[in-house]
Amino acid sequence: MILNSSWGFLVTSGNEFLSVDIYSILFRNFGNYRYICDMELIMVFKALSNQTRINILIWLKEPRLHFPAEELEDYDPNLGVCVSDITKKAGLSPSTTSDYLSSLQKCGLIEATRAGQWTYYKRNEGAIDTLNQLIQKAF
Repeated sequence: MILNSSWGFLVTSGNEFLSVDIYSILFRNFGNYRYICDMELIMVFKALSNQTRINILIWLKEPRLHFPAEELEDYDPNLGVCVSDITKKAGLSPSTTSDYLSSLQKCGLIEATRAGQWTYYKRNEGAIDTLNQLIQKAF
């Protein structure tokens, strides 16, 4: 169930509603609840308004289909895909790729893990599922 009010959306798994403040981060878990405020939802749609950022989400869904095997020799699904591999696949400068990944991370659609000098990215499936449910119910 989704409650839409002037201060945001409150997504619940039952008939109870949880009161949380507008400063809550997008898609953070509050028990079985997920809270999405209006401004954070706008950030998600802004992040999804760029074809390359959408492509990154698609590539990260099934990395073995979208990245060459030699680039994924040390691939660990718990870590994700190395930023250098994403940069190469996107054909963008490292700074532009970093900006795109940062945009997706800030709105909760991807997660970053630092391992030594490398940063790895993977999809936040819980956030993507919640967004999917919100879109299906609200529109």
